Amino acid sequence: MSLRELEPNWTWLFDGAVTRHVKRSYSPRESWRGRPFTRQDGAFQIKAIRELSMRLTIERKSAMGRPQARGYLEHGRFRAAYLLYFLPLQAAKFAALFEEHPGAIDAALADGERRGAMVVTDLGAGPGTASLALLLVLAQRAERGAALPPIVFHWFDEERRILHDGREIAAAFIERIPAFRGRVRIDLHVESFGEAARAVPEPWSLALLGHALNEGPNPPLGVWRRLLERCERGGGLLVVEPASKGNSQTLSEIRDQLFTGHVIPREPTAIWGPCLHAAGCPLAEGRDWCHTSVRATIPGEWFTFFSRGLGSERNWLKYSYLWLAAAGDPAPEPSPFVRRVLSDPIHQSGGAAELLLCEPNQVVRTSATSNRKIGRGDLYRLGATGVVPPAAAKKPAGTASSRSDGGSTSSRPPSPRSDGGSILRRRPHAASTSGPEVPKGAEPVTRSRRKPPGPRPPKRR
Repeated sequence: MSLRELEPNWTWLFDGAVTRHVKRSYSPRESWRGRPFTRQDGAFQIKAIRELSMRLTIERKSAMGRPQARGYLEHGRFRAAYLLYFLPLQAAKFAALFEEHPGAIDAALADGERRGAMVVTDLGAGPGTASLALLLVLAQRAERGAALPPIVFHWFDEERRILHDGREIAAAFIERIPAFRGRVRIDLHVESFGEAARAVPEPWSLALLGHALNEGPNPPLGVWRRLLERCERGGGLLVVEPASKGNSQTLSEIRDQLFTGHVIPREPTAIWGPCLHAAGCPLAEGRDWCHTSVRATIPGEWFTFFSRGLGSERNWLKYSYLWLAAAGDPAPEPSPFVRRVLSDPIHQSGGAAELLLCEPNQVVRTSATSNRKIGRGDLYRLGATGVVPPAAAKKPAGTASSRSDGGSTSSRPPSPRSDGGSILRRRPHAASTSGPEVPKGAEPVTRSRRKPPGPRPPKRR
């Protein structure tokens, strides 16, 4: 994914508007506030960025291993740190997903055209992180000649000051883009996102929820139902969380509960991504979890400066997500010959490499026979020699062919197998199915965004 395509608007926003706002609003001395943001300011701010990074990733862990760092935005120094470093980092994740699923953005824009305005709710908005990413993507579309409807944002957060910070920054960017002037409005709601359906009763074109579930208890099923009822048409509801095991498996559990609770139809078209099937998620429990790693370079002088100050230059975007489709604008039917890759190539002792692929209720292995790069999060197409008609496939003795989870069994071809490769894990509620053996010969659909693993370093003695 190339964020370079969003320049120069990206650097104007994060190297310009954000740093000017931080200098004006959060400098410790009044005499500093009218001056440009310099390396001296950067050296001063890196201390708070480092402390906030530690707080978000290490301190106050819950039993599930998810950070519980509520309240950090109450402190001015942490708000400044978030704006300077974490805002562009998290915005890049949303921009990557908007690029991966342009059909959802098209549906939201079409809904806005029908209704006279595109209504976007940013739930747990903070400084409007997801909304700013969306504005950057839409600004690029406008510069290429696309017509945009008026846009009304509703930002929800329990910290009033960070909402105002974000709206001031967004206002400067809106004024910069001719297609936005006088056509974009941002309303602030100082309350939790669980109240959004009541506070904004009109239909929504798109709902965005970023890094909010990891900071508090999971909402009950009724909250999800009310949120999705507002997303009857348009781009649906996008939830983005950190790539950690606890956060990812929480999203998998929510997904499964939405299906079993009949909040969304049990169809693959109910989800834009990452799922390609509507059966149980095989990674909702156990050792592994579903997350994405995208190779990307985040533009900006100051983001690079702060990354180096933290001792870790960001070359990868890592996140978990669940994008639920609107009932009236379902996602396209996924190809029955495509699978989501759950791992980087796993090199065996004999030199052969394998991939883990997502199947309904189970994870399977397949040979990574192609010489093209492919890795976690990519899509993998079964080749012409990689599918055996079900009637011709030989099933291992003693296996069942029915499903007990209510998942669709209608158009899914046989699971890809490697030398009779075993199913790694099966959900406890799934039937004991072991799919027919399929010859090798698959090929990747998309190019990998991950480096192939290099040689392992020698063990220390």
